Amino acid sequence: MPEWRPIHRHIALGVLLVLIVGAIVALENVGRKSTVPPPPADIPAHLASFTSAPNFEGATGWINTDQPIDLVSLRGNVTLVDFWTYSCINCIRTFPYLNAWHDTYKDRGLTIIGVHSPEFRFERDRDNVMEATERHDIEHAVAQDNDFSIWKAYHNRYWPAKYLVDQYGKIRYTHFGEGDYAGTEHQIRLLLQEAGHDPGPTSGIAERETSGGRTPELYAGGSRASIGNPEGYHPGETITYVKPSQLAADRIYLSGTWYNDDENLRAESGATIFVKFHGAGGNFVAGGADGRCASAFLDDQTFPPDRAGQDVSYEGGIACIRLDGARSYDFYGGPNEAHLLELRVPDGFELFTFAFSSSPTNEG
Repeated sequence: MPEWRPIHRHIALGVLLVLIVGAIVALENVGRKSTVPPPPADIPAHLASFTSAPNFEGATGWINTDQPIDLVSLRGNVTLVDFWTYSCINCIRTFPYLNAWHDTYKDRGLTIIGVHSPEFRFERDRDNVMEATERHDIEHAVAQDNDFSIWKAYHNRYWPAKYLVDQYGKIRYTHFGEGDYAGTEHQIRLLLQEAGHDPGPTSGIAERETSGGRTPELYAGGSRASIGNPEGYHPGETITYVKPSQLAADRIYLSGTWYNDDENLRAESGATIFVKFHGAGGNFVAGGADGRCASAFLDDQTFPPDRAGQDVSYEGGIACIRLDGARSYDFYGGPNEAHLLELRVPDGFELFTFAFSSSPTNEG
């Protein structure tokens, strides 16, 4: 039997010490919350009653920055805190404006901090979020908020949501959802001037407010499931759906066998989706079946190229949406009008949501 030498004991003790230190560090980071720093002593009296912006201690990771960002270190400047999640089409449509403001004002006193709070489990994956920031040309810093600590600290309820923080750390302006980009930029410029910065020329990005009717966002699973079939939605069960003879607008209809998960539907065999929608742009959030094709038809015919979204290609004369990961896929871009979508999907396809706009999703 080998002798237990002192050097072995020293190595064992060293390993044990490393494990203990690692455990302490892990425990310190579990449940870390975002807190609200006190305002500076020189804050003007008329601003004292405004809500102070919480910091970002609860971030579970950072993208586009080498180190965590401390909101207190940004005092004297203006900060725009943007809550988003990468499969949210409403968020995606705000990115051109955020990118334009970043380019225009980053050297004039404005810092944009994105807070990525995931709606679905696959959006917790760091690689997925990094790929989304690259795809949408997002250069400003992004805090991953997988535990919703920052979200809760801001008492936020929406994707997207913008909080404009002044030079003293006070929230001076909020905007929820899309739109009013000119109004938001106006507030940015006012706060920059108030902080003693020269905002210079405007970003020049055109206001693209939209009008007209559109189908609301439709969820495939969870408490907001929009399944129109009589079989309904039953989480944890595998159901064979039959397409009804009559389809109502603004609902998801299914045929074939689907597993009902807690936040999505997964195709098991012979799966097809039908949606009667109204809009000028349409997309769905999906995952699974990577490398395979979902075949799309519009109004019971081959999908016309002049109505096809940017993720539609044509293979053998059939419109194909090639699946390449859990994300948002644009399938329709055309006039703001009513259509019937038929989507024949491969086994393993996971459907989360459909979303629609009154302007094409592939515009700009």
